[in-house]
Amino acid sequence: MNRTMIALFLAMACNGGGGRADTILALNADLASGETLYGSNCASCHGVDGSGGVGSSIKGSDVTVLVDAVLAPPSGMTDLSGSLSDQDIADIAGFAETL
Repeated sequence: MNRTMIALFLAMACNGGGGRADTILALNADLASGETLYGSNCASCHGVDGSGGVGSSIKGSDVTVLVDAVLAPPSGMTDLSGSLSDQDIADIAGFAETL
């Protein structure tokens, strides 16, 4: 495994195990806000119904997986973690989990 892969693995492991992810997961999602934010930040790639398109399908994804993907975006996904508040991410993930 090269250094980049090790760094990515460690970053993903850290997100799932604490810090900002835990803070976000502890918040109550506002689904109406999440729907609006999803529409303006995510739907163009993941589809209005979450079935995918340019980006992968997120239908049936667990909120923890969704939060981790926003905080440590997979290759090709836009990194929005710096422009979204913790509450914004909680709202989007809460809404996206309902798709």
